[in-house]
Amino acid sequence: MSVGNVLQRDRQRREALLAMRAVIDQMRERYRALERATGAPITSHRVLAAIAATPGIGASALAQQLGMNRPAMSQVLKSLDDRGWISRRRDLGDGRSVQLRITHAGGQLVRSTVGRASGTLDRCIRALSDAELRAATVGLRAIARHLTGRARQRRRPA
Repeated sequence: MSVGNVLQRDRQRREALLAMRAVIDQMRERYRALERATGAPITSHRVLAAIAATPGIGASALAQQLGMNRPAMSQVLKSLDDRGWISRRRDLGDGRSVQLRITHAGGQLVRSTVGRASGTLDRCIRALSDAELRAATVGLRAIARHLTGRARQRRRPA
């Protein structure tokens, strides 16, 4: 690789790093502001929004949908239940399963915070052109693979 190409790649890496840091910083600040305003962590908001969108969803399905492990989901659900934001009811067809529903108070919280954090990111993504969206998706998936360690696993010969 020529020196010019190496320098160009280094510049692109720096630009990508600065852009990623800007996104992370902006979202962190939005999440913190939302947490301060409501007294609830952003994870609680994500879980509430998902339950509101899918009334009666089970805890396992919810954990899978949000990419959370079961113990973490159990903790969040206990906190939401303690605050009176969700209700848990045994599934009549399967006594072991629990159906989750948002309460009136939980619904008020969700309605009062719609679009304040995750909605912002969604609006930004919707504003991308098709080409920008494809490039962002490819790049972000690659970064996610590296963060989770799956990128190394993919490179190993079979």
